[in-house]
Amino acid sequence: MLKKYEGMHKSVLVYSDENIKAEKKAKSYKALAHYTNINALKNILSSKKIRFTNIGTLPDKSERNSIGGKEYSTYIFSLSFTHQLENNDKMWKNFGDNYKGAKIIYSFNNNIEDLIEKNSLAEGMYCGKVTSKFEFSGKNSNYLRNDELLKRGILLELHYRDANYIDKEKLDFEGSFKIKNEFWTDLKNLVNIKGKCKYQKETRINAVLMTNTNIEKIKYLYVPIDFENLKEIKIEFGKNCEQKDIEEIENIIKSENFKNIKLLKAEE
Repeated sequence: MLKKYEGMHKSVLVYSDENIKAEKKAKSYKALAHYTNINALKNILSSKKIRFTNIGTLPDKSERNSIGGKEYSTYIFSLSFTHQLENNDKMWKNFGDNYKGAKIIYSFNNNIEDLIEKNSLAEGMYCGKVTSKFEFSGKNSNYLRNDELLKRGILLELHYRDANYIDKEKLDFEGSFKIKNEFWTDLKNLVNIKGKCKYQKETRINAVLMTNTNIEKIKYLYVPIDFENLKEIKIEFGKNCEQKDIEEIENIIKSENFKNIKLLKAEE
């Protein structure tokens, strides 16, 4: 069922029961895990930021197609977690640098929204340089009018979804629809993923840019983490992680005076 919703800003068309339920589900987890390599972990701790990747640059073009093609995927950036907190061999091999990296478990006082520091600016990066900065809108929507992505000022909206696994080799379908000569993107399609990836048990934060600037030259968004607002962060090193890397992480934690980070030994 679709409902007219007048209380939000102009980019909102409707709320749907399906999207409300999906958002609530993604916010129900008290902790989420993120597998990464050691260099990325060092950058997260040193910069106090986490990286979102532009969907238009992902290797799997089917994800781009599921939200309306390259034109609109350019405005959408994504960060992936898993809600399976137990160790997963495939996740370690594919995302944890074959056990040479680490698994970060973020624990929340409330929900996944605790992760992002919304009083700071997100940085758009291209070729290692900051090309633009974005403020958080502080408002959530389930449908965005596509032309608003081109016209609005520099704002960043965050949306939370579990992955929707599709049992097709190619996700070749359109995620937009037309109303009164205007095109809208259904945000439930932001996390359509091939069924073979079900082992990831993925939860994503999707950042949608609404800007009148040239954002085609942004590959990554670096978004500030609200370390002080998190309940706890556990870092588990992979069994193949080198001791020198572990010691460097320990030194960063000490120098940055992090109080709520716990380091775990690798499980054999």
